[in-house]
Amino acid sequence: MRASRAAVAGGILVAALAAGCDLRGFETGVPERVELYDLGERLPLATVTRETGGFLFDRAAAGAHLLDGWLEPESDAQGRSFRWATGEVSRLRLVLAGARDLEIEFDARPFTWTGAPNQTASLAFNEQPAGKVELTPGLHSYTVPVPAETVRIGENLIEVRHGYSRAPAEVGTGTDRRTLAAAWYALRVVRTGADPGREAPGDRRGQGTIDASGLQAASVAGEPVYEAESGQLRLPYGSRLDYYLLLPDDALLTAASWGQERQGGAVHVTLTVDGGAETTVAQLEASRGAADVVLPGSAGRPARLSLAAVGSVGPDPVAGAWLLSPRLVGRADTQQAAPRPAVSPSTGDAAHDRGAPGPDAAPAAAVAVGSETTSQAPERPSIVIYLIDTLRADRLGCYGHPGGLTPQIDAFAGRALLFEDAVASSSRTRPTVATLFTGLWPAAHGANREHERLSDSALTLAELLSAAGYRTAAFVTNPTVGESFGFAQGFDHFDYVGERSQRAPVLHRAVLEWLDRERPEQPLLLYLHSLEPHTPYAPPPSFRQRLAGHVADATRVGSDQFLRELSQGLVEPRAGLTEDLVALYEAEVAAADAAFGRMLAHLEARGLGDAALLLLSDHGEEFADHGGWTHGKTLFAEVLQVPMILRLPGQQEGRRVPGLARQLDVLPTLLDLAGVPAPAGLEGRSLLPPAAATDPPHPTRAYAYLHYQGPPRLAVIDGGWKYVERPVQDGTIRWLFDRRRDPTERHNLAAERPILAGYLATLLQERLRAAETRLDVEEVEIDTETARRLRALGYLE
Repeated sequence: MRASRAAVAGGILVAALAAGCDLRGFETGVPERVELYDLGERLPLATVTRETGGFLFDRAAAGAHLLDGWLEPESDAQGRSFRWATGEVSRLRLVLAGARDLEIEFDARPFTWTGAPNQTASLAFNEQPAGKVELTPGLHSYTVPVPAETVRIGENLIEVRHGYSRAPAEVGTGTDRRTLAAAWYALRVVRTGADPGREAPGDRRGQGTIDASGLQAASVAGEPVYEAESGQLRLPYGSRLDYYLLLPDDALLTAASWGQERQGGAVHVTLTVDGGAETTVAQLEASRGAADVVLPGSAGRPARLSLAAVGSVGPDPVAGAWLLSPRLVGRADTQQAAPRPAVSPSTGDAAHDRGAPGPDAAPAAAVAVGSETTSQAPERPSIVIYLIDTLRADRLGCYGHPGGLTPQIDAFAGRALLFEDAVASSSRTRPTVATLFTGLWPAAHGANREHERLSDSALTLAELLSAAGYRTAAFVTNPTVGESFGFAQGFDHFDYVGERSQRAPVLHRAVLEWLDRERPEQPLLLYLHSLEPHTPYAPPPSFRQRLAGHVADATRVGSDQFLRELSQGLVEPRAGLTEDLVALYEAEVAAADAAFGRMLAHLEARGLGDAALLLLSDHGEEFADHGGWTHGKTLFAEVLQVPMILRLPGQQEGRRVPGLARQLDVLPTLLDLAGVPAPAGLEGRSLLPPAAATDPPHPTRAYAYLHYQGPPRLAVIDGGWKYVERPVQDGTIRWLFDRRRDPTERHNLAAERPILAGYLATLLQERLRAAETRLDVEEVEIDTETARRLRALGYLE
């Protein structure tokens, strides 16, 4: 009933708008409305399409439109520039903001010789025949009509098939062996309709040679502008805005007033719900009144709302349409504070799209905090953070690996909280550890690239706990999170063990010697950063023999130099290389597991057996999962899915906690354990309430950010979906994954689900623009010794 009422109302609306009616309150009995989105303020988040008005074939800008079948620019005897169309077919593309009748007008000269047949040009628009014209000798202008039903919003393909293509050497007119069809000088996109200021394009055909001054490319549309002071959103003709949103049913597009700056144009309003076809909602023509545009029900699915200013005379950087205070409003009784994708159109599985655990998920255990599963916990427990660098979650038995690599960690998880879906904030060590220490995601804390350090203005976990009376100590083996990069802030004792050795036994010896020497009073914050299984893959002999004994050239292929060359494409992977590298890596994982087990025993012997202990990793590792190696280059599952296991003080019984757990949740969680208030404004939240609930709350979103070489790469997880984008020179590569059905992220659904992908891309842009604590990016001059250490680990390319 609701959908049918909206459809009827939409039909009434279009007719009323055409008559210039004021439509405020046209729907009787409308309940109180609340604002969902201000479209003017959201202009920076909209995708802007600017139409191709035309171009000159000799200009560099023509390269964006020409696909194949064209030669390089040259000049004729009169000095006019052009390009030859060559071969049987030449193709080009145009971008259009709206679908309507138009004409393609082009200036061309056929290649001819004595006795040549009449040259023709047959145009197909998006694989649909558009028309055929005969090209008479000399330079002339030609027009081919294109009906609206063959026009696509966005990119349109034009295929030009000439009647013949010959080489001058073949027909005796020269020595040129290139096959030539026609010389093209200019192309214009002409909208049909009256335009008193412009002669009809058909009047120019057959007039003989056109002077070069007449070969002017049509303007492209100007940029849409939002004037915040007046609340006016201005759309030049030939521009289109695509907003990707979540909309409830019964939503309205409202504008206090709207109008055109030139007659003959319109604003096309369309809505495309994820999984559905684009629906024309309204066509706003000349008016100065207010309007409410009824939007078809979308039931909380992602949707694309499009506003296209379409003029009858082509793009114009000045003339266009405008809307005053355009907003989307919804009913107050159904407005969702944080609407989320609901049911997948392909499956109808609501639980799947919410990211709910599947039938194989472990049942909820008893409350982990303050229940019979825990002994009496100290009021302010000591906290131990044990980070194993570069550890993929899928190599642990407790996360599903069948190989028995990690018996010590698996046993530890059996009496702790295991967060089943823990995700890293980046795929490099410095930004992820900075997130652990500050509760800020990498775009906010700014410690991302090799010469960037964690700002002294950062408020770290160690500083917060130190102010609350904790003794703090850190022992690290990776120089990228050393003191010179700002990671010693708040620690009473900070030891870079890596200058002595980067193996776990040496790290542990340093920790134990300090504990025995200092005998620090509790509560204590103790941070251990173990390096293996980070490159180089050089496991201890016993583990190498057991798990990678078949790798004949283990020393060479496991070295940083070889792996660096492999990552750079300087080494061709041999048969079986991936398997050999995985075997070496897994031997390192097994060695790290054994070392962790021994360290647990040592800590218990020194009175820290009742401390809260968090085991986690900074990021994972790639083994050609998506064509790459090592880490720090992508944001796919193999580098973002990490272990996160928290044993609470006195906990004796384990529990698996479904739902997302993020690295930026670590600081609020540990502060919660210590009874210390978290700083205001953090996005992360304590994981203890979800862990204690028998029905954990709905999963939150998770964002990842990688800014190392080139522009930043971004990813967002929202329920059961993950979206990744990578900027490249001529655009953006996008990936969309169904995490529940495709956990290894092998099937890119971005082309199949463009609305959902666009919505998740908008979430990323919102996140980047969100008002939050942003630390000043500070750079550090890396000394020679630190540079050597970093380079030995694959840093500093």
